[in-house]
Amino acid sequence: MRHVVVLTGAAAVAAGIWIVLMLLDPNPSDGGVAAEVATPLLLVVEPKDEPPMVELVRTADGLERLQVGIILNGTWRRGGDFVELSEGVEQVTWPAAVPLAGASNVAVRFPTEAMPILMTVNVYGDTLDADGAPVGEPIFSVDCATADMLPGGECELDHVSDSFVLTGVRLARDGISRIAVNVHWSLRDSSDTTVWATWLFTVTGDL
Repeated sequence: MRHVVVLTGAAAVAAGIWIVLMLLDPNPSDGGVAAEVATPLLLVVEPKDEPPMVELVRTADGLERLQVGIILNGTWRRGGDFVELSEGVEQVTWPAAVPLAGASNVAVRFPTEAMPILMTVNVYGDTLDADGAPVGEPIFSVDCATADMLPGGECELDHVSDSFVLTGVRLARDGISRIAVNVHWSLRDSSDTTVWATWLFTVTGDL
């Protein structure tokens, strides 16, 4: 049986490519004809000491910045110490709604060479409670692991220059959409410890 191992890392990120290593079973029981199995094998690129400035972008002509996300919460490592990004914050603050003028080709740009390992995207309507939290269930929600972020995955990430761009998820809905993107990254010295943060965006449009 033939297996496909997708290998990414600093060299692959710098080159903007996916490196694919083909492994062949020396004694195939099926005559060498089998479905390819893709398994992500990631070389961890360490996140920097500060969370990235995640942006909502339009992808029609390059990457036009629409909005800088507001960090709701998270845990990050700064100088070897873990800090809570939401310490002392009680009110949820959303950015002012950006009009899309009918353009639905919006994406989220992560200006980092560190590949996420987990991602959750929730899209809510406009109704908020007294603390600014969305009321009710999300209009749309998706949870993705690393394999889902590879080409063709539900949360496909495109590598553009020194960034990853979330293009595989339809983020905007009719009316006002409040978007929450929660992302986790691995740390090189621990397979069990992650840094993470949630970014908030708001858009409006008749899509």
